[in-house]
Amino acid sequence: LKMCFNDAIVVTSLESNATLIQGRDRLISVLVASASAAGAAPMAEMAARVVFDGKGSAAPAPPSFSLDLYGAATSPLACLKGGGSAVLCRARACQLDQIWVGNINAVSKEKLLESAGWQQTLAVVTASVTMQTEFEVTYNNYADSHDPSGLGLGSVSKSESWDVTLGQAPITEDEILKMNEAFEKVSKHLCNDAKFGKASKLLLQMLSSHLLAPTGPAALGAIRCALGEGDRAAAERTQEVV
Repeated sequence: LKMCFNDAIVVTSLESNATLIQGRDRLISVLVASASAAGAAPMAEMAARVVFDGKGSAAPAPPSFSLDLYGAATSPLACLKGGGSAVLCRARACQLDQIWVGNINAVSKEKLLESAGWQQTLAVVTASVTMQTEFEVTYNNYADSHDPSGLGLGSVSKSESWDVTLGQAPITEDEILKMNEAFEKVSKHLCNDAKFGKASKLLLQMLSSHLLAPTGPAALGAIRCALGEGDRAAAERTQEVV
């Protein structure tokens, strides 16, 4: 289990995003205690799974996601407050770094795509990428699996795939011009505002590095919000970005 989880893995509620568990050792202890408790029921079989795989070769590689649905049964993490019939896992560098638990009773593709849980899942994936990313989505329905030969040689599950693009839309040239204008305004006030003192140049260097880093869209977005909010507000918003 230790190889599967990142040291700093977090388990949160899919509905509220409240933190339920922090840390690999704590998560493993909860799983082991739940499975070995007196009268513990056998682990339920998964009814369906939806996998999000990022397409393309852009660096850094986007995380991958797996939404496991247990239908009327309970998931392995149902012992947690807020846990229920669904588990959404995010993987980076071959390790799970965050898990969301919640209730999604839908199993069929049609009902799943109409559910609130699906919208919550898309919101999680969108928040996990820093730019527009195309994902290949693969849906597998294990509840409707069947043995095509009738000889017990193996079952086949219903599988469908489609593409979806999630993440922040590319920034337009006009938006870049407005953000540059905001950056110039913020720069002047950082240098002239006594509360920043000698740290103003360092703050500007840090902000500039943010604009050039993979986190640039978020930094630019904050500066864009600062534009037009007043000089003092622009300076304070810049401090938040840094």
